[in-house]
Amino acid sequence: MTNGSRDHRPKYAVVVSLLELDDGTSRLIIDDVVSATQHKPTSWAFTFPFTETQFSSARVANLALSEREYQMLGENVVLRLVALNKPSGVADDA
Repeated sequence: MTNGSRDHRPKYAVVVSLLELDDGTSRLIIDDVVSATQHKPTSWAFTFPFTETQFSSARVANLALSEREYQMLGENVVLRLVALNKPSGVADDA
């Protein structure tokens, strides 16, 4: 754990990016990254591709994904952050 300083950063994080493709779709990509230092500012280095999902570019641009799709994206981000950073209270064999 840390002292709560706003300048502190975790060792592991996720980067979410959006790549528009030529076929009218956009790919939302979630990658694992590792911090060069645990203090701000830092640089992040790619470590592992976690997941990617493809949507219609028009739906993405108009923020027209379904409530469930937004929920699944948020769940994936939080689940991955928990798996990478293992907060206290998370059982090893849960």
